Amino acid sequence: MVSLAMKSPTLGRSAGSSGSENVAGENTNRHTLTGLTNGRIYTISIVATSSTDLVSESVATNTVRLVPSALVLQTSPTVTSTNITITGSVPTGSVVTGFIVQWQRDTSVGCSSSNQRILTVNQGFSGSYRITGLEPGNRYTITVTVFNAAGNGPVSNAVTATTMETNPTGGPSSVRIGTVTASSITLHWGEVSCLHRNGEITGYRAQAVRNGMVEGTASVSGGARQATISGLSPSTLYSVQVAAVNGAGTGPYSGAYVRTNDGLITQVISSYTSLNISCTLEGTLTATGYTISYSNTNTDCFTDSRSGITTSGTSYTLTGLEEGTQYSITLNATLTGGRTE
Repeated sequence: MVSLAMKSPTLGRSAGSSGSENVAGENTNRHTLTGLTNGRIYTISIVATSSTDLVSESVATNTVRLVPSALVLQTSPTVTSTNITITGSVPTGSVVTGFIVQWQRDTSVGCSSSNQRILTVNQGFSGSYRITGLEPGNRYTITVTVFNAAGNGPVSNAVTATTMETNPTGGPSSVRIGTVTASSITLHWGEVSCLHRNGEITGYRAQAVRNGMVEGTASVSGGARQATISGLSPSTLYSVQVAAVNGAGTGPYSGAYVRTNDGLITQVISSYTSLNISCTLEGTLTATGYTISYSNTNTDCFTDSRSGITTSGTSYTLTGLEEGTQYSITLNATLTGGRTE
């Protein structure tokens, strides 16, 4: 028979304790002592006994200290845009001299290159701990490992928390002008830089501004990289801008200046001595009348010109022209409100 005697000297404010257990069987080489207090130092001696209760000298003597039990984290941490406060409890009786906090960021959210971090705190766990320096709108998985002089205890349960989003602090990159018509402008752009997203980009808002007033907008999804702003005025200079949108709101605009095309589209059909001029207005423009002027471009032989021809229709034929001669023609439309195009 083997007898195990254990003794725990006083450790800090803890009272000493001792005891023994008998293990039957001459070939026994393994036994588990239970009911011990972690963190305390125990001296364990092993002696052999016979059927006549004769006790041998100690077979072996070891001094050991138990590691802490696993900390239990609550599943609902408190979050801000850059901090997560975890709370939890250490099982009663565990001796803890420090703890290790490890977080890992979900790489599908946000875009930081810092995907994980390990923090060691050399003090007992007081019930809560605030993790700082995180990124807005990112999801983190957190565990805590408590330790004492004997080593690290088991890893705690894992908890997941997402920091609060804030408005993007930067606009889309490389805003470029695409197709421009008399009443629309198409914009192209690149992604918002990682440091300025502050959450998941869910959409983009494009707008055309003239004299401080927004005259046209377009909204697209977060995966889009272009948008067309329609309903604009022809031959007008606009500031065209694009901003990113996340769950917290809209970020700053970035963009460029561009002028829409003329709103008057003309077509000329020629015959031997006449030119038929027809026109259309783009968008929602309306005209109250048209004025036509023309002159021949080759004045070496003769001069043929006329100005101030007025018409209210969208088609007019110039007659009495010289055969085989090139003409320069100007067509002005008088729009509602007095503006000409």
